[in-house]
Amino acid sequence: EAQKWRVILRGGESMLRGGNGVRRLGVTALALAVVFSAYGVALARVTDPIKIGVVASRSGPLEYYGTMETRGLELGIDYATKGTFEVLGRKIQIIIEDDAGDPGMGVQKARKLIENDKVDILQGSPSSGVALAVQKVAEQYKKVFIVDPAAADSITAENYNRYTFRTASNVSQDAIAGGKYAVRRLGKKAFHIAADYAWGRQSAEAWG
Repeated sequence: EAQKWRVILRGGESMLRGGNGVRRLGVTALALAVVFSAYGVALARVTDPIKIGVVASRSGPLEYYGTMETRGLELGIDYATKGTFEVLGRKIQIIIEDDAGDPGMGVQKARKLIENDKVDILQGSPSSGVALAVQKVAEQYKKVFIVDPAAADSITAENYNRYTFRTASNVSQDAIAGGKYAVRRLGKKAFHIAADYAWGRQSAEAWG
């Protein structure tokens, strides 16, 4: 059985590499939903939905990215399931909570999604600060946490745990690509302005 579900997951990753950004998030969430729900089938009726809890910025400075995140997830799952929003005969339910770009709020919402809404999977967040905080909650409750679009390197470096998966690029990857272009086309002197939190500080370090 374990081998069967690993094949499904690899298939999802293959589709992930070949698709666009919208498909990427949806297919990854779907693949992990299948894997995670497969091992929890003894604890849930087969008619119960697979619940994905999304911690996203629906307000605050990162609201625009939160809207893109949630809409992309919905479109991606719709594409991957051919409009059924269903896998293995179980409906996929998305429950969205607003973190407002605040790590403390993100932790509260993640706990609410796990304890009250009984989600199977967590997904989020535009804010790297929120993602770093939520991944500790995910580890505590042993819940898969799919990170996108938060980009701080530390999410999958020094802060990595076995429940964390990333489907977006990190700041080092962005800097490698952007740095080459900058040096070749713009010059070798640069001034970097960044937000004073995890993403900004790690972005500045990557570009430096």
